[in-house]
Amino acid sequence: MARLIWVALISALLVFACTSDHARQIVGVASSLDTLPPPSDTTTPAPVATVDVTPSSASVEVRQTVQLTATPKDSAGTPLAGRPISWTSSDTAVATVSDTGLVTGQAPGLATITATSEGKSGSASITVTEPRPVATVDVTPSSASVEVHQT
Repeated sequence: MARLIWVALISALLVFACTSDHARQIVGVASSLDTLPPPSDTTTPAPVATVDVTPSSASVEVRQTVQLTATPKDSAGTPLAGRPISWTSSDTAVATVSDTGLVTGQAPGLATITATSEGKSGSASITVTEPRPVATVDVTPSSASVEVHQT
């Protein structure tokens, strides 16, 4: 938030706002303290410069899920919280993605999942594989006896 500086000049009060780069800007003029305009936030939020998606690649079986995370960052690489993010899949027949970045494998293949915030995008490569076949089934106990009409 900008820091306000009160300056008395002749019979008027000037209200200056100091921005983060130390520039000063008149944001109000009043004849007394009672008529000063309310302070306003003159800080402009940093724009999104990049969007990092993690993990950047993943493998998931059909009908299974993997969670992706998108982090919008400013030009200095500082994470920007609270920015809206939209998610898309390059091939929804292979992998779908929810509004929260949860990817679900639909069919074997490759898909690119893209996260976008303020026009900037980042992506992850997703490989969807067939589920592994069951190799063995163990039954416990290995033998049992049950009388007729009993469980």
